[in-house]
Amino acid sequence: MNDQNENELETQVENELETNNPTSYSPTAAPAGSSKVLVGVVVALGLVIIGLIIFIIVKLASKDDKPISSSADPTKIETTISADPNVNGDVNGTENGTSDEITTLPEEPKFNVTVELGQYKGIEVDYEVPDVTEEDIEGALTYLAETLTEKQAVSGRALRDGDIAVIDYVGTMDGEVFDGGSATGMELELGSGTFINGFEDGLVGKNIGDSVSLDLTFPDPYPNNPDHAGKAVNFLVNINEAYEYVVPELTDELVAANSEYASIEDYRAAAKTELERQAVEYADSKVNNDIIQKVIDNATFGGQIDEQIAYEIQDCIDYYDSLYQSMYGVSGAVYFGYIWGVTEDEYLAIVEEETTLSVKYNALLDEIANVENLTCSDEEFDQMFQETFIDNYGFTSKEEVYQQVGEDLTNETVRGYVLHDKAESIIMDSAIINNKPE
Repeated sequence: MNDQNENELETQVENELETNNPTSYSPTAAPAGSSKVLVGVVVALGLVIIGLIIFIIVKLASKDDKPISSSADPTKIETTISADPNVNGDVNGTENGTSDEITTLPEEPKFNVTVELGQYKGIEVDYEVPDVTEEDIEGALTYLAETLTEKQAVSGRALRDGDIAVIDYVGTMDGEVFDGGSATGMELELGSGTFINGFEDGLVGKNIGDSVSLDLTFPDPYPNNPDHAGKAVNFLVNINEAYEYVVPELTDELVAANSEYASIEDYRAAAKTELERQAVEYADSKVNNDIIQKVIDNATFGGQIDEQIAYEIQDCIDYYDSLYQSMYGVSGAVYFGYIWGVTEDEYLAIVEEETTLSVKYNALLDEIANVENLTCSDEEFDQMFQETFIDNYGFTSKEEVYQQVGEDLTNETVRGYVLHDKAESIIMDSAIINNKPE
């Protein structure tokens, strides 16, 4: 991830967490969990982390199983990260591709996993490229228009849902101003459900310059402040100004001024081409995943497979919790909830599903390498070492890697990558893919 994208992402998340933090208190805030969380993040993920980490990100990104982005922008390509399932996640890198944060890894427990191979050669699957529809193309145009949204002052009309009102307010209970019940210059989106019931509705239909008295009641229960639960409250609100965000109507002139295309039709044609490219990429990825799933389904796993899966699931959860706790002070489930709109249960289900797939596939590749008597030559070792540690992680020498990662673990990992690559090639090269164009 380049520094600019990384900074933008961090700023976005920090703003979201600060704005929507369920543990923060505002006497006017809606009860925690009931507020409308507005997340509009488009992220081209460039995170370079080997193995399961990428699996989970990809799964979250494609949670709705949409093969292509209906809002694809040909001037802002939304790339797809393809996970390489033949690696076991033994090495974690840093986001900027350098080695300065990689330290010697703790020794992980060894599990006695048995694999009885079924058919893994000649796996037959169907290749299908999703159609790009007119709706998809229109979505690309809508996306472009939305990127050109403008902030405009409200004038000559009453306030309505969706407007952002800039207000001062003072809250009183039993005729007394209470702590935390007042604010000046507050920006409030009407209809967002940010404040308690009746507050935002009470401003709809009013005009800039109005003073509005709102007699309301705090909800019961009210987790934000249990002392206020069920109590009557009055808010005197002054509406200072208001603005709205307006999505412009696309014209040839607007497209030409904000893209590399001269007209709407040129942009439409480019969007169609890009969506078709994404559809082919999706088809390529899906057919590989289908092959892998069939090979796994054909095998029988035993020994401590369940114990290893449980360990890896917890290890993945702990990794994300540690990462995002240090960055934003939240768990992995909360972070991905903000970014991808998944619930905690959905997040945990994805982690479990993809961890299970990864553990089984790695064990299966190990067994194929054993059955096929695959070996790793010195030349193959050196090439994989170069790609893994020097090219991807910015190490400068083998000695540096051995010092930080450990010689035995490094050698075992690199050889494992080579053997897994060869084992996977046996699966993929022998597969029968129906209907794939030449």
